[in-house]
Amino acid sequence: MKSLVLNDSTYILRLSLATTSKLSKFYLSFQQCLVMDKISNFVGDLKIKIHTLLNNNLDYKLEFQIIDKCFKISTFDPFKIRNGSWIYLSYVTIFWVFFILITLKNIFVDFSGDNAKQVSSVVGAFGWIQIVVKLLVFCFYNKELLMLKKMILDDGKERCSDIERKYRRNNRIALLLLIYSLTTTAISYIVWNMMKINDFVLAIEMKVPWTRPNSHPSHEINLAALTLITFTSVLSTIGCDSFLVIMTTYGLSKMAICSDLASKIGRNTDDKFIEDLIKKHLHALDVIETAGNVLQPINFCLIISDFLIFVLTIIQFKSGKGEPIAVVGAMCMTFLLFQFCFMGTAVSSSCEDFERSIYCSKWYELKNVSLKKNILLLLNVAQRKREYSALGIKPINLNTFADVMNKAYGLIKFFLSLV
Repeated sequence: MKSLVLNDSTYILRLSLATTSKLSKFYLSFQQCLVMDKISNFVGDLKIKIHTLLNNNLDYKLEFQIIDKCFKISTFDPFKIRNGSWIYLSYVTIFWVFFILITLKNIFVDFSGDNAKQVSSVVGAFGWIQIVVKLLVFCFYNKELLMLKKMILDDGKERCSDIERKYRRNNRIALLLLIYSLTTTAISYIVWNMMKINDFVLAIEMKVPWTRPNSHPSHEINLAALTLITFTSVLSTIGCDSFLVIMTTYGLSKMAICSDLASKIGRNTDDKFIEDLIKKHLHALDVIETAGNVLQPINFCLIISDFLIFVLTIIQFKSGKGEPIAVVGAMCMTFLLFQFCFMGTAVSSSCEDFERSIYCSKWYELKNVSLKKNILLLLNVAQRKREYSALGIKPINLNTFADVMNKAYGLIKFFLSLV
């Protein structure tokens, strides 16, 4: 009788344990399903938002709203000048030159015994020099850029064709990549400074009241100032580079429309069609020429600074003394150079496509001799080379980017062989 009761209690215990185990497994699987559902819902909502962002309201308003906010928050807004360009010019020069001089002081004085930190400071100094050049260029070309901004916004109100829609969508993708790369680099730079830099010294020497006496004078103030200038730098760079990307994309879309119209030239083409084509082509050339003039000093600064940054960073990293943050900064600046070179290649290719469209069209079927002469004149204008350049010294395209990287690699290899 006792053995029977014992067996029954053992059976009940085993049954309860098995039931508990199954319930716990069921609960865990249920929780996993809930988590997976939340993740799938989040991914689905994110895809919908990205699709909406890339396909709706492609009228350039959102882009210029982001640019205006970046300039406004950073206090460097070249489109809100009240008292003339020289006031803005003085403000930009004094503000940024101050921080460049402080960075040079850190390179040659504060970090004199630490080569890795010196290279990181050099990367930061070149980054700030690029921002100064961009803001000064925006100051000197303020009127032209304001007119172009108004033109782009007015054109965005009209119904766009499929060709323009494609370019406007690509424009947003390029801006998202630009903002992501700059923001990621800035956050990495700030976090790295918080962890590693303890002796960054500005022009002010001050004891922070909430720190211990003689611990690290003015470190918190220095770190706050460095964070502020990094935040301001990113906003200014996003504003300037986004405007340049929009300007180039707008010119490319107009040139693509001209190429599409030129390919339709044939026997039934009339005077109105040719006049409209010539007007649109001159408008596209005007936009590209303005963009090219604005980008000339910027491109020159990018090539020189990125070449030196790439060489210094890789040599220091290969020697085993480099800092990861310097590599992150060099990669970001290299990406910016690549983006500008890619835009230069796109501009040259679009002009060549227009020339090819005219040449391959059926212009020879035109019966009107004057129309044929206009087409030949248009072809003559299209054959003139249009490209971005660095102060007219070197064209800005992907071949130039490859050449810069190739020469940088050769110089790195030479210096490493001497070590």
